[in-house]
Amino acid sequence: MLAHLGFILANIVSFNLGFKNSAGMSDGLKTSGWYSYSRNPVYVTTIIGLIGTVLALPIIEIFVFSTIWTVSYVAAPFIEEPWLEKKYGKEYLAYKKKVGSFFWKL
Repeated sequence: MLAHLGFILANIVSFNLGFKNSAGMSDGLKTSGWYSYSRNPVYVTTIIGLIGTVLALPIIEIFVFSTIWTVSYVAAPFIEEPWLEKKYGKEYLAYKKKVGSFFWKL
């Protein structure tokens, strides 16, 4: 159930982001909806799906693959954020202060 929920939500969030933004082309900075809770909701929901997959299918190959995928998603914002800061400037910096990378700021 967790795997299905995570991957379905990841697809919904990706669809809401739009093709241009998903492909690295600018269609405007998204800060509403899912993006008002997390700067990286696709990563968060995919990681939830991966956790569900590992729990449902405790096979070493799935665990290793899911771990590599998760580590890459945790590392990705460190690579993406300098580009976003350059692209969107003060707008992105203000958004970054308000919304956490993976979860909302308390």
